[in-house]
Amino acid sequence: MKRIMWVGVLLLVLASVIAAGGNGGIFTRDDVVRMHNDALVLLLSNDPNAPLNPDELADLDAFIKSDDAFNLNWVGQNSGLTLGQIIDKYEHKENGVTPSGVDESCTLAGSTRQCGETDAGICQYGVQFCQNGLWGDCVNDVSAVAETLAADTCADDLDNDCDGFTDEDDDSCDAVCVPGIESLEADTCDDTLDNDCDALIDEADADCDEPDVCIPEVCDNSLDDDCDDLIDEADDDCEAVVCENGDERQCGTTDVGVCAFGIQACSNNQWNSCVGAVNPQTETCADGADEDCDGAVDEDCPTNGHPVVQFQGPPTGKGLLDAPVRFSINAYDPDGGSLHYKFEWGDGEITEYDDTVRETERSHTYRTMCAKTVRLTVTDDEGESEMKQLSLMITDTTNDAPTGLQITGPAEIATFGTPMSWTFSATDPEACPLTYKIYFQEIAGLNTQFPNTPSGTALPVSNVYDKPASLTTGYAVFTMKFVAEDILGIPATLQKEITVGKTQSADPGTPEVNLAPVFTDWVDPTFSPLVFVNDYTTPRPSWKFKITDPEGGRIKYAIAWGDGTSISAGGATGLLSGQLHTVYHGFSEAKMYEVTFTAFDMEGNSKEVKKSITVKNPQDVPSTKFSLGNKVRLQASGAMYADNSGQPGALVGYLGPANGTVAAGTPYYKPNAAGGVWYWKVNYPNQNNRWSLESQLTKIS
Repeated sequence: MKRIMWVGVLLLVLASVIAAGGNGGIFTRDDVVRMHNDALVLLLSNDPNAPLNPDELADLDAFIKSDDAFNLNWVGQNSGLTLGQIIDKYEHKENGVTPSGVDESCTLAGSTRQCGETDAGICQYGVQFCQNGLWGDCVNDVSAVAETLAADTCADDLDNDCDGFTDEDDDSCDAVCVPGIESLEADTCDDTLDNDCDALIDEADADCDEPDVCIPEVCDNSLDDDCDDLIDEADDDCEAVVCENGDERQCGTTDVGVCAFGIQACSNNQWNSCVGAVNPQTETCADGADEDCDGAVDEDCPTNGHPVVQFQGPPTGKGLLDAPVRFSINAYDPDGGSLHYKFEWGDGEITEYDDTVRETERSHTYRTMCAKTVRLTVTDDEGESEMKQLSLMITDTTNDAPTGLQITGPAEIATFGTPMSWTFSATDPEACPLTYKIYFQEIAGLNTQFPNTPSGTALPVSNVYDKPASLTTGYAVFTMKFVAEDILGIPATLQKEITVGKTQSADPGTPEVNLAPVFTDWVDPTFSPLVFVNDYTTPRPSWKFKITDPEGGRIKYAIAWGDGTSISAGGATGLLSGQLHTVYHGFSEAKMYEVTFTAFDMEGNSKEVKKSITVKNPQDVPSTKFSLGNKVRLQASGAMYADNSGQPGALVGYLGPANGTVAAGTPYYKPNAAGGVWYWKVNYPNQNNRWSLESQLTKIS
């Protein structure tokens, strides 16, 4: 029965529209609104705001589709919408084209376009979203408001009606608001005045719309909807005001993602527009934000993967100085894009290139030793990057022990319970960091250590010596040991004896304490720790030191060279305290020796210092006087020798003077009765690959 009533009502309504002309057979908004309102008036038993049920929806769709004159495109499922919502959704849309010829169709769901009439004055453009193939309603636009005295808009310094004029400059503000009723019967619909003070003038006022269509009173729209000459709260049908002035309430759709709720304020017992709300928008990809406020960030967006990178150095984690160090690479872009490589080798050098063919190996030659941090950064064509790094130790084939160990500070006499500070220093021949290990009392074990100490650093360290409980004399002697280890763990050691106590007791009658002599002013050999085997050249490699007796007495010393030989000086009479002593020694075998220096006073007190000496054959340490490519000059009557499988051969002749270029970066060593000489391969004009004595060559550039 209800379905029949719907069909009948709609037939009657459409018949009346057709009879009225129907705007030439094209639906206008007025036609649709009249059809909507008449249907609701005739179906008072039906709640005008209730959604259509499936039967009613089917009747409505079938009926409208049956009349080609109005041929609305009623597609899609509309269940759950009210008749008014359906009309708003489909009014005069013919496959997305309005009667005026404007295309209302769209293809990209979620896309947007600007809508609204103007952005002059207080007005603002809004936005339409593409939904179900059609542009939706215009949202977030701000429309014009009439400039009238009654609405208090003629003195607010705003262009409320968006016509380019503000307040008294607007002709609309000349109108006089006369409280009353605007109606055709009252003949007030063509006098350009807002007679009923509802901020609407003449034809803009719904009360002046023809024909008068009355519907139940709506209590918050400033209109006389039910035509009883009473508006909103003045109408008995409205039991209460919409809101109390000054009230506020939350508005907006959600606060998920970038969205936010706003605030609506009540004025003139009506809710104003929503202020501060942020509504859902079309999702923007790759910005890390949820613009459509559905709880998902950048969903349905294309993704770009990071490059996949594998980077490895030598299996041992070590490389040799001045030799290529090889690194294996395996990198690719999972999205198939091109890659850019950036190598930071850890020695200040950087290599960059674009790789069009996947590269699997790279090499780099290091000119400095020690630890290096190597980084590889691979970046794809969309800016995504991946970085890998590894640690590498660069060493030489001949790594020497640390040299120049020193312990400086207070005299070797300290006081129990008093903080004393000493400075420790050592140098690494390869200029790599060292580990300082300090034993303030050797038998007690390690006191402290300082890894990764730059070569040559003078490091101050303090200690307090406590008086041993078993001490029966006025002083005690402690052996301080300083060990410097290089990056490969090769150590060098220096010991220093510290006498702790008093030289004279504070108590009368207590005998004086005799202290052991002390070493000062050490100077290690010029070539230390590199002392050549049987090197008796002038000047000879020497050690220098002073020995001082705290009591000013005479001293003597003994040196054990570590190769089974030793010397001593001073004899029965001793040497003067504080004198500088110079000693030297020639070693017969290339290895490391521990040399022990012992000083004695004439009372038998002694002090011992140990030093490490590295001894090598001359040919194991190539001369560095020249380099490959140096320009050199052979002296007058200087000799040239033929090349014999990479070493000097037969004498070609005494062909100097002549200029030439060093053709090999490493010289050749030949021992002789004087110890040995170095030869360099040189290219002379018309005499290539000739060998000449280093002593007969002078560097030009």
